[in-house]
Amino acid sequence: SDGDGELVRSLGLVEDMGFGVGIRSKRFAMVVEDGIATHLETDDGMEDCSATSAERMIEILTPASEEGGEEVELDGKTLGIFA
Repeated sequence: SDGDGELVRSLGLVEDMGFGVGIRSKRFAMVVEDGIATHLETDDGMEDCSATSAERMIEILTPASEEGGEEVELDGKTLGIFA
């Protein structure tokens, strides 16, 4: 938990959302491997979630297949490509 916002402040991931909302963490998704942040995605504002969506994170985490591979879908959404 980052109740005081120390981590997001040190990472530069805070945003002033304005009257009544104040200072908040930006929406972000981070991939951490062996204690090292290898990828960081952020979304601007309070409406856009495209860069930090689960689908986007799966795209980032799914290695590219050299042989083409098979797309696997669930409920009409692509989850990944598997060799």
